[in-house]
Amino acid sequence: FPVTIHHEELIKLAEELKTTDANKILNITWERFILRIKKKHKHRPTHFAVSELGSKEPKKRKDGQIIAGTERIHFHAIIFDKTINLNHKEIQQFWKYGNVDKFKFCNSMTINYIVKYITKTDNQHPDYNRLLKCSKGLGKEYLKTWDAQQNKFNPNGETNPIVTGK
Repeated sequence: FPVTIHHEELIKLAEELKTTDANKILNITWERFILRIKKKHKHRPTHFAVSELGSKEPKKRKDGQIIAGTERIHFHAIIFDKTINLNHKEIQQFWKYGNVDKFKFCNSMTINYIVKYITKTDNQHPDYNRLLKCSKGLGKEYLKTWDAQQNKFNPNGETNPIVTGK
């Protein structure tokens, strides 16, 4: 789910935090968001989020609506925690800075969509460094799996015959 920061909120946060650095502001907003969830649910949710600066150019949505280019800073995020079942309304209550786009579910397509923002080339903002926020230890169980061993980087350039079929 994408979460944005309204311009008025961004100004308030910049004054409160005494910075105009977008990533410093995003870092604080995300931590406050996660802490609000933790306070209510007594548990820090498993999460993954990557920041992006919005486009300068207007976009046409699938429904035909034209959206003005705002260059608004925002996160693309996933909260995937079996112990906390958050709906859109609750996430909107915890995220106090702007809009939360509606979401239906999280699957491999959702994960791929969000993860691509880590390496996405942003020609409009070449100096912008994305902020990545994720739960501590996220993915550590994967490292113990057979798949992880087969996908392990090999500095000699050798390929794994099971994976490549060669």
